[in-house]
Amino acid sequence: MSKSNNPLRLSVCICRNGVAVPRCHSPTPPKGVLSLPKRWWNALLNLLFPEPITCLLCNQPITLLDGEESPVICTLCSNSATFIHSPICQRCGRGMSSVGESACIDCSHVELPFEYSRSCVAYRGVVKDLILQLKFQSRQEFIAPLADWLYAAWIRYYADCSIDAVVAVPMSSGDERRRGFNQSRRLSEALCARTGLNGIDALVRKDTSGSQTSRNRHQRLKALRGAFALSQAVDESGGIVGRRLLLVDDVYTTGSTVCACAQVLLAGGASSVHVITVAR
Repeated sequence: MSKSNNPLRLSVCICRNGVAVPRCHSPTPPKGVLSLPKRWWNALLNLLFPEPITCLLCNQPITLLDGEESPVICTLCSNSATFIHSPICQRCGRGMSSVGESACIDCSHVELPFEYSRSCVAYRGVVKDLILQLKFQSRQEFIAPLADWLYAAWIRYYADCSIDAVVAVPMSSGDERRRGFNQSRRLSEALCARTGLNGIDALVRKDTSGSQTSRNRHQRLKALRGAFALSQAVDESGGIVGRRLLLVDDVYTTGSTVCACAQVLLAGGASSVHVITVAR
């Protein structure tokens, strides 16, 4: 019996999910031939013995029901978020301990240009981790769970509210170019896709005042004076005149950013501005 020029040998040496499967051994064929069989073989292994789906935060396996889409984070991580419940400040949406008061101590001393702001979850724990990794590590896959919480806030507070269009808080062109995306715009797009509302690029950010993270409310307001303006297209067309707008951002901290944006939108002719954020 003559020997084959390209004998095929099988040995059990690959373990997928605790199951041993055969690996193909073959002498190196001519250039360009190996890539096809090897690619097909790996695809078959992945089909028969798929890698387990794991949570992108805690790396624990995620068990899916039949037909269920793969989530980005597990139920345990998602449920660890602190949801904001009543009583809340009727202006900024902050959770309050006292039932009898309608406004928190901050809102009772200032005049806010928007109607009111509402958020779904508190900015701490898993929520803070997701937002910081999204913004500073470009983990854009975390848009999905954040958009789920944003939509939950819309269902609870705005589903029965008359809103004409959605506006995202803008970034300066330089900051957006460096980051590669604007997280507020991505969140507003996800909200529009679910609600059927129209999005408008109504605002531009003119400055590069940098991160607001370490600034208090007074410092933030001072840094944001003149930072926002109507986009040229909206300014020339009067595209927001008489319209009821919903302003979208990722986090409400002191309210200085959304206040500055709301003032520009109202000056541009909007009839009202409401605010919605993922976290507070």
